[in-house]
Amino acid sequence: SGSSSGSSSGSSSGSSSGSSSGYFVQVGAHKTRAAAESIQKRLQSGGHNVTVTVATTSSGTWYRVRVGPFDAAGAKDFADRARQQKYQVAVIPPPKGDSR
Repeated sequence: SGSSSGSSSGSSSGSSSGSSSGYFVQVGAHKTRAAAESIQKRLQSGGHNVTVTVATTSSGTWYRVRVGPFDAAGAKDFADRARQQKYQVAVIPPPKGDSR
């Protein structure tokens, strides 16, 4: 039985406007990609949608690990659980549609 169970990993869910709006929960910023990806793998194995973004600041390059998008309640729920697991949690709200 050809079980082609949608291998499109749900990344293009809903509006394809590029900016997936919603709350994201950042669970850490790391100096190495390897450290960020190890956390990414751990959370992905729990069924979460995890992205690693690279941010260059005055203190160097950081690999930020973010989970989402969530709605407001989902973000709060995940953030609470992540804090219990000693992640450094920051909730990033959706952009307020400010067209800069």
